[in-house]
Amino acid sequence: MEGRRSAINKIIKFLDTGIIEGPGVKAKLDFEKYNQGVPFKDAIIKNEKDFHDGGYNPSGVGNVHAGEFVLKKSAVERIGLEKIYR
Repeated sequence: MEGRRSAINKIIKFLDTGIIEGPGVKAKLDFEKYNQGVPFKDAIIKNEKDFHDGGYNPSGVGNVHAGEFVLKKSAVERIGLEKIYR
């Protein structure tokens, strides 16, 4: 009975918060993006330190692929394109 209760509590937590937790997994589903038609796998926000596989860019621009990164416009202006493209 306790196993079922625990499973139900995890489902309720997911529906309330979008948080997905399990052995070695912690992520969050962005319900807003998913409801806009973004595929489920791309609407999952992984741990901020876990971008090695790429993922959905929350600004709505599209996917960021493995080995790519996104910078704010202000950061690019501060650093300078010539330094970024070296």
